Formats: sequence, structure tokens, C-alpha cells
Amino acid sequence: MDTERKQLLDAFRDRPDILVDLVSADNETKKAELESKREQTAALLQEKKEINRMRASWSRWLLICIVSIVSFDFLLIALLGLNIWTFEDQRLILAFIIEGLIKITGLAYIVVNYLFDKNEKNIFHE
Repeated sequence: MDTERKQLLDAFRDRPDILVDLVSADNETKKAELESKREQTAALLQEKKEINRMRASWSRWLLICIVSIVSFDFLLIALLGLNIWTFEDQRLILAFIIEGLIKITGLAYIVVNYLFDKNEKNIFHE
């Protein structure tokens, strides 16, 4: 090990420009690595922005669907309660209401499991 060190020191003494070349090459390598990491980070950030934009769009549409289902169920119950609309078979009314609740549950399941990734870190708690 000492002989290697001695040879390296002798080489630097004889040609000090080698050290400058080594440091310069090392800096260029680090610069290229940092540039590569910067590009990867920028691409990842752009991807996350697109995903968030899509999530916002889908969330809006799902909210509209849920509000329309609840509104229809409310209207149905109000019309039935005021005897404006009547059904001979009361089970049909129950089926409408249960069907609306099942739709809302299904939409909530979609939101929780597909729009919001469980493995993704929360950006507010990093």
C-alpha cells in the first residue's frame, strides 16, 4: 500500500496537471450526475402534476354523480311523501333507495382505491 502511495505522489510531483485533470473530470462526472437527477426529478414532478390534474377531474365527475344520485333519491322520497307519485308495490321504492346507496358506496370505493394511491407519500407530511 505504501509503495502505491509513493508512486502516486511521485506521479503528482512530476506532473501536477494530472491532479487538475482528475479533479476536473470528477467535477464533470458529478455535474452530469446532478443534471441527470434534475431531469428525472423534473419528469417525476410533471407526472405528479398530470396525475393530480386527472384526479381533480375525476373527483369532480364523481362528486357530480353522487350529488345527482342523492338528489334523485331525495326527490323520489319527497314526491312519495307528498302523495304526488304513488307506487302500488312499496318494495319498488325500497329497491330504488337501496340501489342509490349501493351506487354511492361503489363510487366511494372507486375514489378510495383507485384515485388515491395508498403507497404514495402524503405531500403534506414529508
